[in-house]
Amino acid sequence: DLELDEIPECPKVQNLTVTSVSESSIGLSWTGMNDSYVARYRTDSDTGWSYQTTMTDTIEIYGLLSNTTYTVEIAPNCEEITEDMYRQITVITGCASTNAPYFIDFETESMMHCWTIAQEGIIEDSYYGNMHFPALETSSSNAYSGTRYLEIGAQAGYTAVFVAPKMNQDIENLRIKFYTREPQSFLSANVLGTLQVGVVTSAMDVASFVPVATVPVSGTNYTLNTVDFDQSGLSGGDY
Repeated sequence: DLELDEIPECPKVQNLTVTSVSESSIGLSWTGMNDSYVARYRTDSDTGWSYQTTMTDTIEIYGLLSNTTYTVEIAPNCEEITEDMYRQITVITGCASTNAPYFIDFETESMMHCWTIAQEGIIEDSYYGNMHFPALETSSSNAYSGTRYLEIGAQAGYTAVFVAPKMNQDIENLRIKFYTREPQSFLSANVLGTLQVGVVTSAMDVASFVPVATVPVSGTNYTLNTVDFDQSGLSGGDY
């Protein structure tokens, strides 16, 4: 099919992109041909839209709820704005710092949004293709409890870095407890290596990682591991 018609006076914005996300704000940018734009946003539970205008092709929306899915729509600010003029994007805000005691059994996938994959571990396989870790898997026979478990692995040359939510308490007052075991699969020969527990000053700053303990992973039965941070020499509200 082919259609030829007039260029609209108020063309729809293009290339709508998320530029920043925090626990209470969202930043967006786009390309357009207008002098001003209208942004509207809401959560799934909101009955109406909240509106904001901007004279540029970027916007920062503040005062949002943490760890919440928002639908955001951008339209050119014309004399008449119709529904089909909006361009839509869905964004999940960041997570607020949390308090200890903190517990997760990996059964609720939405809770994993508050964890950060700072760096992926990769295993290259000629049959299965590239596999990316960490990965949240489902198997009652492999999980310590329930049906969900976290699988972490990386072949030589790759390092998987997974960051838990930031705690409000000083790191020197905390400890972490978790269960580990070898994977019961063909991955065993590729994955087994070093598992380190440590602290970062920023969730996405892999270079800031400070190791606190190295945890041995061996055997196909789950082992309880406990790492105390009081002897680490670290302090403050790091991750």
